[in-house]
Amino acid sequence: MASVSSASQLLTALAGRSRAGATLTELADELGLPKSTAHSLLFTLCREGLVRRDERTRRFGLGAALVGLGHSASMTLQGAALASERASQLARDHGLTVGVAQITDAGEAQIVDRAYPPDSIYVGVPIGSRYGPFDGAIGKCLLALLPADIARERLEGHPLPRHTPQSIVTADAMEREVERVRSRGWASSLRELRDHNAVAAPVLLGPDRAELILFAVGFPGQLGDDDVERIGVGLSETAAAIAVECGYGPTKETV
Repeated sequence: MASVSSASQLLTALAGRSRAGATLTELADELGLPKSTAHSLLFTLCREGLVRRDERTRRFGLGAALVGLGHSASMTLQGAALASERASQLARDHGLTVGVAQITDAGEAQIVDRAYPPDSIYVGVPIGSRYGPFDGAIGKCLLALLPADIARERLEGHPLPRHTPQSIVTADAMEREVERVRSRGWASSLRELRDHNAVAAPVLLGPDRAELILFAVGFPGQLGDDDVERIGVGLSETAAAIAVECGYGPTKETV
């Protein structure tokens, strides 16, 4: 982990430099690194395109690969901010708990924000809580975002948990459910995870790329079976609107 930290410090140091960049000696002295360590890290970063080296001056600068990474990070942050803003409005409009989950590198979804309705009765959702691929509506979104063959392997490779009597516990039934999620753009869970209903929709911030999931949760009296499709379509439309505002998705032609 020390090498990762040192590489991060090198990138930060280069970010603070002018376009002229810095020499190996300057960077090693500034960060207190042995020259051999700085040399190894810099040339590794060069191979990855994160750092560039001017062969004439032998000075280092930030690489072009960071542009794409920065753009992706910016889109994710912008998408999360927009999703949080929409969550607050949706919670007020529908009287439901509405939140935003961030998809992690481990293939889970972690709650990063949620908004409660003005009424005193609502389903509590702790920020930081995590959901896996077999956990309700959010889990179905995670499965639907995987390639079909990978999702099938995941379903066949693990016994599906019976969270409640309504939980889907066979791979075939869950695979059909996940296919419906792919076709309509949203998932539902009717008392399958806990004693409440939930709807979720992924926010696609690029072709086949989702880093956020927008979800709504309510007790059966607040989010009844007859309300699920209406809320699901609404979340899907909101997710699509967020993607457009972030620069993805269809846009209207200029007349």
